[in-house]
Amino acid sequence: MQLFAGLALGLWLATSHAATPLAVAVGIDKPPYVEAGGQSGLEVEIARAALLRAGFRPEFRPLPPSRGLEQLGQGRVVAMLSLAPGARPGLYYSQPLLHYHNRAIFRAADRLVLRDVADLARYRVAAFQNAHALFGPRYAEVVSAHPAYREYGDQSLLGPLLYRGRVDVVIADVDVFATQEALRGHMPCTRPRLALADILPPSPRHAAFARAADRDAFDRALSALRAEGALARLRQRFLIPRVSALHPWDCGSDADAARDPTSR
Repeated sequence: MQLFAGLALGLWLATSHAATPLAVAVGIDKPPYVEAGGQSGLEVEIARAALLRAGFRPEFRPLPPSRGLEQLGQGRVVAMLSLAPGARPGLYYSQPLLHYHNRAIFRAADRLVLRDVADLARYRVAAFQNAHALFGPRYAEVVSAHPAYREYGDQSLLGPLLYRGRVDVVIADVDVFATQEALRGHMPCTRPRLALADILPPSPRHAAFARAADRDAFDRALSALRAEGALARLRQRFLIPRVSALHPWDCGSDADAARDPTSR
């Protein structure tokens, strides 16, 4: 047994030393995608699994997006999570790591009419930071001229703003929004029912690399992990226990919630 343990340790050390270190910029915490100071979360763990599979030893460095792009340009990091395609010319973008589910979220009882981004101009709107730059020119045009539109770096503020009636609409990824509420420890059915409007374009998120060869190796590993079901298992780990049971827009009628707030 001791001989087997020694051989296993030696193999691990040899593999560890053989792996190529890769400095990766990752954004600030945004559960369930980025957590623990950039060292965990769905986005980070997908990237970690693919980089390890590709023969790299990833070193995740939490940085605000602007600083991450700056350091990527300076060569202080050689990859970055996660960017919209074409966020900066001259980088090599991977296949999508995941897709954000950005929606307009509002109190169902308000019965807002939201069929297009132009409808946002009628309401008080709070969004996550830099949303104005992510949803295309039409969205940017509408919100730039909207006096009751604000963006917040701290996404944990969005839920309280909506529930307290300070805003009419929140622009957020539904899993980020629901996870923030779960972390607050509130049972969803003690709050007003929420509704979603799907008025925003798809939001695939990619890893960006300074070198095409690194991107290609990452993509091959990511495809293999997807085929093996590893990515689906990671999604279950981060999204189902933390979010699905606590989605505040999935509580049934207000009367049902009042009778039994733990029934769903």
